[in-house]
Amino acid sequence: GQFLVTETVSGDGGISATNLLIRTDTVAPSGTVTINNGDAITTNANVTLQLSATDNSGTVAMMRFSNHDTNWSEWEAYGAVKSWALSSGGGQKTVFAQFRDTAGNGSVSATDTIQLDTTPAPVISFVSTNVVESGGNITVIALLNHSVNRSVSASYATSDGTASNGADYTGRSGLLFFPSN
Repeated sequence: GQFLVTETVSGDGGISATNLLIRTDTVAPSGTVTINNGDAITTNANVTLQLSATDNSGTVAMMRFSNHDTNWSEWEAYGAVKSWALSSGGGQKTVFAQFRDTAGNGSVSATDTIQLDTTPAPVISFVSTNVVESGGNITVIALLNHSVNRSVSASYATSDGTASNGADYTGRSGLLFFPSN
């Protein structure tokens, strides 16, 4: 812990008192921060931080955060999970975390990085959706309006229009998957 000691000296010259702060714990805590359970990429600037910290005293009391290792949030009570907003704009983002024990010892910065992809979601269009009823099996082509550097998936299902499922065609549903480029 940390203790305030007052030394009082008295003698022919009078009485003199001196205050001295004594720390019995001089070892800083250490810890880690992980963004979104270790995901490499996110499309949302609002992320979840997973935190783990230890200290020789057994108690990690406080934590604080930064997106640039310069402007820090206020110290707050230590917890294992924290909601955090990444800095604006796309690209690689780093989150810095520091921890403090009850004696006031502060840790070095723990960091983790994640890629923030701010590319708009693509729009899927379908080619050859109208067919002749007696045409037999058909293939419908799905296209993205632009490429993205992440995987994209979308659920699909056929629906009745001028034809009826079961009488005129066999309905289908599933998941379309477009791998990252």
